[in-house]
Amino acid sequence: MSRKLRIEYPGAMYHVMNRGDQREDIFRDDQDRQKFLSTLGEACAKTEWQVHAYCLMRNHFHLVLETPQPNLVLGMKWLLGVYTSGKGIPPKPGYPSSSYQRAASATSSATSGRMRSAFTGAGP
Repeated sequence: MSRKLRIEYPGAMYHVMNRGDQREDIFRDDQDRQKFLSTLGEACAKTEWQVHAYCLMRNHFHLVLETPQPNLVLGMKWLLGVYTSGKGIPPKPGYPSSSYQRAASATSSATSGRMRSAFTGAGP
């Protein structure tokens, strides 16, 4: 069965939730959180996103963001790819290198890759 179409349009507001595979940590310390926020800033510069709120927890994060262009999926792919590829979090001793799952959908929850995401609340 195919996944539902992602809803993207100019000016959309999204609540994005992302967590580690099997609830594993994605932020081990303040340095990881700072690197993530820096990478998020780069993503915002590339996509023109406006972040209205965020919350970084040990094993997941939440973003409330606005997309002036219909580019949520491409932007999240870039953000998560850069952050998990080592630019954002270099491997540390004792931690598995692939502790993330990813699924990106406005309404579905398929999994593959390194992070798991749920995009919800697309609306005017």
